Amino acid sequence: MNARMLCRLAQALSCVLACIGCAGSTARPSADEVSRGGSRPVASATGATCAFDETAVLEAGERLALRGLQPGDARRRGEALASAKSALETGSPAQATAALHAWARWNELPFDRAEARALVEQHLAAPEAPRRRAAWRALSALGRMEGLCESSMALIDDPDPSLRADALRFVGAACGGLVEARTEQVALSALDEARARGGWSRACRSIRGLRLGPGLQQRLLDAALDGDEDAAAVLEFAPAKSRDFVQRLLAATAIDGSAIELAGACLRGGIAESDQPLVAHAALSWWKARVGSELGAGTVALRLLELHGSSTEAASLLERCAGDAECLRVAGVLAARAR
Repeated sequence: MNARMLCRLAQALSCVLACIGCAGSTARPSADEVSRGGSRPVASATGATCAFDETAVLEAGERLALRGLQPGDARRRGEALASAKSALETGSPAQATAALHAWARWNELPFDRAEARALVEQHLAAPEAPRRRAAWRALSALGRMEGLCESSMALIDDPDPSLRADALRFVGAACGGLVEARTEQVALSALDEARARGGWSRACRSIRGLRLGPGLQQRLLDAALDGDEDAAAVLEFAPAKSRDFVQRLLAATAIDGSAIELAGACLRGGIAESDQPLVAHAALSWWKARVGSELGAGTVALRLLELHGSSTEAASLLERCAGDAECLRVAGVLAARAR
């Protein structure tokens, strides 16, 4: 058993011990009781609290969120915000969790975000997993993650599997992407564990759109070239792709023509201006070799040429249009463009 698993076991055990003496309580409060404060968890002889009914809490949070989202009703919105603020300051764990769910839905409402962050941040290390989870999600929705890089990386070892599954998204938001060596290594380890535990797809969704370090780009490219659609989707939306990534993917298309479709998806965006000629040159070669191809190389080639090409490729492309209307259009676009 490695150190990470021991850490999780210790954290989980502390949560279990905190609930000793509460097992006899079987009452399940309704969403109305949560809103009124009747959902305060039953206390044990030591003062610890039991886990609350998460379903009722979610329902209460949704009702509170809808009160705040009433269009044109400033009074109800103000009351909902005040109620959520009070719950985060002095409410029971269940009430606070419901309020956190509501805050996660209110990211577009007008309110003091600095004050909201301060209220939400108090619950990031709550003993109840649903409350911790709701707090991180609310903070992410608020877009106020600065200064929480270290705290977010600790989520990789959180005893709650759902929070661990979302940890990479929070790390990326709090640390400015998964680029630095430290955060990239955390992400690589988390992805390895996700694959081993069957959570690969969710882990990949959690990092979609984040800036990725070169090691992560290469790891995901390995998977994508082996046909992994989840990895391919991450790379398609990844900004700031490295030159090594671009060169390796283009080299793969020369070995396996089916990789052209992957290149067409992954090289549409996130390409540095200095690497655009590499993509355009490769795309032009795909257009030249399109005759007899059933791989859609011609369509991919024209799409990438329009995105990354310049007047440098215009004449060569025009010579090989052979009356193709889309090719002629793209050649005209490139002819008018300077590099």
